Amino acid sequence: MTTCHAVLWIDADSAHLRQFDAEHVEVDTLRPPDDGPPGVAYDVQPAFFDEVCEALDGIQEVLVTGTQPTLSAFRHHVQACHPSVARRLLAFVPLAPLSEAQLLAHAREFFAQHSLSEESA
Repeated sequence: MTTCHAVLWIDADSAHLRQFDAEHVEVDTLRPPDDGPPGVAYDVQPAFFDEVCEALDGIQEVLVTGTQPTLSAFRHHVQACHPSVARRLLAFVPLAPLSEAQLLAHAREFFAQHSLSEESA
């Protein structure tokens, strides 16, 4: 499913990508390789961040959320290594884990106010 909007929630243990439109939601979960210690920020595992960036391919606008320090490490990696992806990431917002419904509501509200596309979420 290729949509205009998505919300990404990332922490040291996983990344949850939710692509959505007015009627549909597609959820994809990515996990870093098992060769690192659990709970460690993956600024030392760029392969995980590269995989997340590949999953963002084709999505026009992305709200990135998650926990620190992983959120900051991901932002730095994307800006340094994936500038074409970085241009599509509209904001980086630190958030504690939310339910899927809460996260989607937060993302829909964000895109209603900040979307660069003419299509609304």
